[in-house]
Amino acid sequence: MEIRVQRSQRARQLGILLYAFGLSYRGVSNALGYLGVAVSPATILRDVVRSGQHAQIGQKRELLRGKVKVRRVGVDSTGVPLAGKPDDKGVVVVVDQDSGTGLLVEALDEQNQQEITSQLEQVFRLFQPEEVVTDEAGVYTEAIEEASASTGHLPKHFLCATHFRKNKARRLRALCEEAKRRGLGLLVMELRAMLALLRSPPATMGAYAERLYRSFLWAKPPRKNRKTSWAYQVKMLSLEIWEKSKKVTGATNNRTEQLIGRAFKVRVRSMRGFKKEENRMCFLALRLLLDQMQLQNGDICLA
Repeated sequence: MEIRVQRSQRARQLGILLYAFGLSYRGVSNALGYLGVAVSPATILRDVVRSGQHAQIGQKRELLRGKVKVRRVGVDSTGVPLAGKPDDKGVVVVVDQDSGTGLLVEALDEQNQQEITSQLEQVFRLFQPEEVVTDEAGVYTEAIEEASASTGHLPKHFLCATHFRKNKARRLRALCEEAKRRGLGLLVMELRAMLALLRSPPATMGAYAERLYRSFLWAKPPRKNRKTSWAYQVKMLSLEIWEKSKKVTGATNNRTEQLIGRAFKVRVRSMRGFKKEENRMCFLALRLLLDQMQLQNGDICLA
């Protein structure tokens, strides 16, 4: 005969935690069953959604309570898919870079400037950051300018040094290999020097990139349906490094990526996707709350 045990609040909380940290609904049901608590996967789903709804309400209440000054925020996106919708937009996460605490998470299309601008307007009004750190996506530069104009708040915009260096190093190495194949020893040396200077102060990096760019002013853009020449690639990459060097000061988005990794990616990789938008947002709000509690070394209390 199957033994059924009435669930306590702690049993409900344990089920929610097990789900948030990686188990499926059925996996949670099995785990609790081994502990003598018989509960169906559908019940676990209801518990998770209910707890996520409470988390959303609590987060909104905290935000409406008043402005919280945050010196530097990081903004980045990640994929949290809906089942059967591989092209669905992901989520954009806003993190306090000093503490590593998640501030906001919303289902947004990172390529949609209007959506990003709207989120940044909210961030500027709520947290009044002095600095905003993003990756190199052009949508952020334009969205920050628009959000600043509409709110009157003018934070400094920095590019994540880690993203910048990895991206530019990869492209410089590819051009360096091409220069080797062409027997252009001097250009190989110049590209290697540019590669080494990616970790130098912005003024030094920018000055060298400017000089390299000006030495390739003669390189012409490709004609229609023609392949871009290696010389034009060198010219445009050096121009990009020169122009962006002022925004690369050593600030990184590592704290944002760390939160995305520990709070979302581990869980998302173990699932095929959320069936409903409501379930996805409840999970995101719940996971953000759990992460905040872990960082603060506080007790995890779930409704």
